Order: sequence, then structure tokens, then C-alpha cells
Amino acid sequence: MSKRMYELVVIAMLMMSFFCVPCQDVKACRTNSAASSMSDESLQQKINDLAGMSAIGYVPFWRVGLTKEGLDVGMPQIQVNHFPYEEIEETPTGWIIKSRSQDVVFTLHIHKAPGRCSLSRQWYPYQSVLTIKIAGQAEQIYKGTAIGKGQKPLPPHPKDGKQPFKQVKKNKQEVYSMLDHLKFALMDKDMDDVAQYIHYPLRVNSSSAASVVINNRQMFGDRFSAIFNPATIQSILSCKYQEIYEREGSVGVGNGLMILTMFNGKLLISTINKN
Repeated sequence: MSKRMYELVVIAMLMMSFFCVPCQDVKACRTNSAASSMSDESLQQKINDLAGMSAIGYVPFWRVGLTKEGLDVGMPQIQVNHFPYEEIEETPTGWIIKSRSQDVVFTLHIHKAPGRCSLSRQWYPYQSVLTIKIAGQAEQIYKGTAIGKGQKPLPPHPKDGKQPFKQVKKNKQEVYSMLDHLKFALMDKDMDDVAQYIHYPLRVNSSSAASVVINNRQMFGDRFSAIFNPATIQSILSCKYQEIYEREGSVGVGNGLMILTMFNGKLLISTINKN
């Protein structure tokens, strides 16, 4: 083979190598892109399927709402309220939802088995287990229940029965539900939602200041942050069902922290006794 011919062969081989390698890279890139797209579509489908579901637990009171945008978390010890989805795994027995934000990592297990709240004694369609790991702290595990979009708690077992108050014409489950909704509203600091549970005049007593009477909705709005300061909100979130009592036509919550009175068939907060 002549020297000129040899040079041409070498040049041809270099050119083939130059054009073929990128083709392989493009093919691999397209394959990876397709896999990523399928993964994104699969995650989005799972998000759509679970959107509207919420998990609830007590002692301490916590809530995780599953939305299409992410997870809305309500826990007194966590400052972050919104977490993006990181991974959703569907298993034969339920779902495992993983997420993280800043220095908080948590995993929510939702099991496809009815669970009963140990405090309200109501049954829910699912059980839930929330695992939280905050940087620098030990891992914490909380058990609770879960409910899907549009679902309601299951009817109580006949042996649980209804436990009506003697003078207040409301059964305990209704009081529990009202207290739960109030806790949700306070965690979200939703003044309008909280206001629907207030009766005017509202009396606010304090061991460190003079009592205040809130006469109307506008006055309540102006003093909302003072009435429901962080310490008071924490006390309400920590209220247990065992601390609810009925006396002289009113219902006491949290060993007297709040007094609920019946007005036009609805239990409303008439007195708040702050520490």
C-alpha cells in the first residue's frame, strides 16, 4: 500500500469514528430522556390518584394533605408547611410517599386497611404512619389514620355507640369534629375559618392581663393574633378528647381552655381562658 493510500485510509477511519460516536451518544440521550419522561408521567399519575387524600394523627396533633402541587404539612414542631413530592411507591398494601425540605426528611405510609382513632373512636378508611427525621434529632414515628377525597369517617362500631351529652344536644363525635376543624384552621392561621366558630361577645380571660370582650367580627380580626398567640394555639392543638367535659349547658375543652356554648343549634366558642 502506498503512503498516500495509507493516509487516506487513516483519515477515513478518523472521520467514521468522529461521526459514529455522537450518534451513539444521541441514541443513549434519547433513551434516557424517554425513561425520564415515562418516570415523570408515572409520578404525575400517582399524584393525581392521591390528590385530595389526607392523613391525620394525634398526640401530637398532625395533618398531611396530599395536593397536586405537593404535600401540605401541619405539625407544631415543623416550620415548613409545604413539601414537594420526591417519590411515590405503590405497593399491594398501600402507598409510600417520600419528601424532604431544608433539614426535614419524612416518609408517609398509607395502608389500605381501616384504622380507628384511639381518641375519637371513629373508623377511617386507611391507616397511616408518618416518619420524620429532622437534622440533628432522633427519628420520630407517628401513627394515625387517612381518608380519601370526598370520603367520610366510617360509621362507628355498634359497641361504641353514641355518647350524647346530658344537656348539650350534640354527641361527642360532633364535638370532636368541630375541634379537629378548629385545629386545622389554627394551624393554617386561617382567620376567616376560625371566625366561624366564634360567638360574640367573646370573652378572653388571661392570668397575666385584664379580661377582654370581643364584641364583633371586625374587633376579632383586629385582635386575632393577640387572642390566638403561638402559646394559645399550641395549647389548643395539644387538647385531648379526655379533657372535654359538659357542665351547665356548655362544653369545656382543654380543662377549661375554651368554653363552647350552643347557639342556634351550633356549638361556638364563647370564652377563652388563656394561661
